Amino acid sequence: MEILVGLFALSTVVLAKVVWRLHSALRAKEDRLDYTESECERLQNHITKIARHVEEHNGGALFRIKECRETTEAIIQYAPDLFKNATGLVHWLSATDQFLRELDRITIEAAPTNRSETRALLSELCGPTTLYDRIKFGPPLSGLAS
Repeated sequence: MEILVGLFALSTVVLAKVVWRLHSALRAKEDRLDYTESECERLQNHITKIARHVEEHNGGALFRIKECRETTEAIIQYAPDLFKNATGLVHWLSATDQFLRELDRITIEAAPTNRSETRALLSELCGPTTLYDRIKFGPPLSGLAS
């Protein structure tokens, strides 16, 4: 009988130790999850602040796209040979346009605004992205200037 009591006490101690380890592991996992959730929330707030800044600062990305395209059109109109002499310029302008379009898309996803009328107007004014393809692959630039 004493052996059974000893075995029972030993098994109780072992079981308590196992339960304690499981509890500690679950607690540690819960703490990591809490940290991950708070870090995720902090990063989301940071992204939202950046997106709002991009959207609200000096007209936002769409306004910069419009300016980039206007600059390209002005070069076509007033100095079409510039694209021939500086062959990388059209690629730089095109890449900037592409970067700004992607930034605008991400900004809308991260921090939607209620300025839909302004956005629609700017989108209309931006013109087509084919502007750069016309310069790269289209007719001679002297034909575009007229």
